[in-house]
Amino acid sequence: MGTCFLLMAAVAACCPTKHLRLGGIDFAARWRRLVEQGEIQAVSNVDRRVVRYGLRVEKKTGTIQEFAEDSDTFQSVLPEGLSKRAGEYPVRLAAIRRLRPPSTFQEAEIPPHDSETCSLCGGPQRLQLREPLGKLMVPTTGRVWDCHFNIAPQQTDGHGLLVPTLDEEANRRKQALLFEDIVDLTTLAFTQTILPRRSLCINFNAPGAGASQNHIHAHVWVQHESYPIDKYPLSKKRWDMKEGKVSAAIVKGYPAASVCFLGRDPKDIALAVSNVITTATTQFNLTYNFLISGLANRKGGGE
Repeated sequence: MGTCFLLMAAVAACCPTKHLRLGGIDFAARWRRLVEQGEIQAVSNVDRRVVRYGLRVEKKTGTIQEFAEDSDTFQSVLPEGLSKRAGEYPVRLAAIRRLRPPSTFQEAEIPPHDSETCSLCGGPQRLQLREPLGKLMVPTTGRVWDCHFNIAPQQTDGHGLLVPTLDEEANRRKQALLFEDIVDLTTLAFTQTILPRRSLCINFNAPGAGASQNHIHAHVWVQHESYPIDKYPLSKKRWDMKEGKVSAAIVKGYPAASVCFLGRDPKDIALAVSNVITTATTQFNLTYNFLISGLANRKGGGE
């Protein structure tokens, strides 16, 4: 039984491994190779100086580390990061995330998409200039998604961006999920695309709920532990959705208002999620995060 979570506010961030696969992409190996090649780096103007930041391999330990340095003096200017627990929630703010490009919008309302100024398909750090992690073809729909590295990754061992291929002009659009997007992302998570299961997480942040760039994209990153929401019980009452064999339940006690969708057919689940998103955003002016959990370890009877 697959599960999808729809959170009407925010989410928090299972198995660490060196052998992660995303479709035909050897995610872990490709990630490390790009770091070794110096690809996951960028330049930004900070306090009137040019700063190069990103990831590189530490020579003595062989581990992947964050760095930020003055481009002229090579002196480290890495800001302080944050990694701790707030109760049961893991909290991590990668230091280099503070140096990433600023948000292209501030409110939940999405501005028009402009290909010429869009940071992902038209700006100086546009995706076409980066060496991708690879391409994914959704097995049931045939649609193609490009997997790129995040220029300011949250996880040093893997944080990618999933975007509908930019080879098609129609995919140069704003950060809003279409029904077809939800079908694709749900299918990728529910099929054998991710191996080992639940080693990578796929999620989508809407404007006003974490999105900073106005170009359609989802995140895929390494999970070192399951999302806290997976540990919360579901309401015993289930609502049978009109869209196929899908049921919905309230996640009890989670800090953000959350709905869990359960079903076996990604297309049925996607239709139910799409309809709820439309209602939540148009009638109630809510923003949301969409987390695809794949096969959740949940017991019957509401847990």
